[in-house]
Amino acid sequence: MLSIRLPLSTSQTGGFESFDNSEVVDAIKQNIRMLLLTRPGERLYDAQLGVGLANFLFEMADENLVAQVKTRIKDQFQTYLPYVVITDLNVILSPDSNSMGVSFVFNVDRLIAQENFDIVVTLY
Repeated sequence: MLSIRLPLSTSQTGGFESFDNSEVVDAIKQNIRMLLLTRPGERLYDAQLGVGLANFLFEMADENLVAQVKTRIKDQFQTYLPYVVITDLNVILSPDSNSMGVSFVFNVDRLIAQENFDIVVTLY
């Protein structure tokens, strides 16, 4: 068992559904999504956890902001997901639609193949 699957649902044994060992990549991608979307200070007992991508939507869209987002992502991965190695990271700001796209290619220590991850954050 790697981690609890979100959204929460109960299993037949009375506990929560979880990823099994054959779903390593799915569990890692869920952990990545949670790290990217969690705002710093939102997680109890660890105020430093989280990239908080939505927080960056309120900043001036320029190359400095892209560099800040990339740095924040890399720092958070080194601290909270050290087994995930980002090999290619792209941040695309779309101020006209109040959105930001983040895509990257990553490797995991235990896996041979590279995986892709994409997420778009928008204001609601």
